[in-house]
Formats: sequence, structure tokens, C-alpha cells
Amino acid sequence: MTLLEKMKAEFPDLTSNESLGYIMCGEVMVNGEKIVNPKFNVKNDVIIDLITKKFVSRGGLKLEEALSRWNIKCEGKVFLDAGSSTGGFTDALLQRGAAGVHSVDVGYNQLAYSLRKNPLVYVHEKTNIM
Repeated sequence: MTLLEKMKAEFPDLTSNESLGYIMCGEVMVNGEKIVNPKFNVKNDVIIDLITKKFVSRGGLKLEEALSRWNIKCEGKVFLDAGSSTGGFTDALLQRGAAGVHSVDVGYNQLAYSLRKNPLVYVHEKTNIM
């Protein structure tokens, strides 16, 4: 069976696209080895681990890379996360010392609970930034 098929069996709560994303982003270990090919053949008895998430969503990984590359300092500043969804950007900013983040989204109840209860996060749901 392929790694993607094995992921579907091992982690039924993940969608196919989520499983594919984890594999291709190098967040899946097969018997301790990082595999990034979803078509990689695996045996039924392999051990599959997801690398522990650093952020509530993969958006945090994207922002972390940009902040590092452009040497942007977050300490003591207040930010706006427009279209926050789960809050990956918000999470990344807080982990880099932001004094606060206004998380704005047109949706409702999407923001991760850990961020929702954080006193440094100002939640603006059902709000169109435009």
C-alpha cells in the first residue's frame, strides 16, 4: 500500500488533502525516517508518526519562515491577522513575542481554542476586514 493509503487508515480524522500536505511537507516519519513521497510503498506493519506541530496550523510555518528570512522583530508589537482562520499566523506571532494579535475572520468558531483563550489575542469573528 502507498504511504497516503496507510495515512488514511492510521489517521481517519485527517482528510486526504491534509494527509497529503503532511507527507509532502516532511511531517511524516515512517519507521523513524522522513518520507515525502505519498506514493512510497509501505508494509502494513510500519510505524507512522506525525511530527509534533509547532503551531496550531501550517500557516504558522509559512509566517515563521518569512519572519526569519526578513529578520522581522515581533517583540512588544501588536499585529493584525486578517483572515485568521485556525490562527497559524497568530500563533507564530505570539511565539515570537508579540504583545497582542487582533485575529479577524468572517467565519465563526474557527480559531484554535488555545488562542481563543489567550489574553493577548483579540478575537474578531464574523467580521469582514474589507
